[in-house]
Amino acid sequence: MRAVLLLLVATASTQVGGPWKWDPSADRVNRFEGLVSVESANPEFELLSFTGGVEKFGPGTQLKVAFYLPQTSPVVLLAQELQADKYYRMEAKPASWKAATWNTFEPWDTSAVIDAKQVDRDNIGVVVHLSQDVLASGPIAPAFVYHTATTHRATKYTVVVRARSTMARVSYTVTGPGASAPAVDQTLPGDFIRDTPITLDIDATKLAAGTNVLAITCLPTSASATKIERRYTFEHQR
Repeated sequence: MRAVLLLLVATASTQVGGPWKWDPSADRVNRFEGLVSVESANPEFELLSFTGGVEKFGPGTQLKVAFYLPQTSPVVLLAQELQADKYYRMEAKPASWKAATWNTFEPWDTSAVIDAKQVDRDNIGVVVHLSQDVLASGPIAPAFVYHTATTHRATKYTVVVRARSTMARVSYTVTGPGASAPAVDQTLPGDFIRDTPITLDIDATKLAAGTNVLAITCLPTSASATKIERRYTFEHQR
């Protein structure tokens, strides 16, 4: 499995409580990180990862996450496993992020939990939500995860989602600013078994610079299950 990381970010004005309950032992100065209790039920739909680049890493690595913040907005930073295994989670504490420029979350020391608990490094994802409701449609900042150097430029975006119901088909489009037709239009035939990660690849070389819209539609196999539709906006830079 490819190394993909999930991440969400929170501004200083946002109180960190996150979607998970943290034990005091999970406090690690700039973040909360640890293994959480098994969740009884997953949400209907989750955006697990939205990355523009992930650098491979080994044990004892000081990870960094770069993202571009177009304007002042709420930001919440989280990491979790894509396929549930040990229930690893990471949540950044509030910070003073700067608008209209690149920001970096660091350090994220893998020795503290990832190495110590033998979490699969290829099973961690990252997404940066620019809103407090991480389960709804909304603005996203593509995350660039690295430990040596990053270009801040993507040739491909990797998006990972998860649904509570089995899906017969997943379709997604990406439409650029002012465009009447999508630059990317893909349909993935199922079945996609419930609670398993679904990867959506986006060819970033086809995208126009500026604010793009990612629209995702998930059609369930069961007539009693809910059709899922989400729209995420993100800033693409050439």
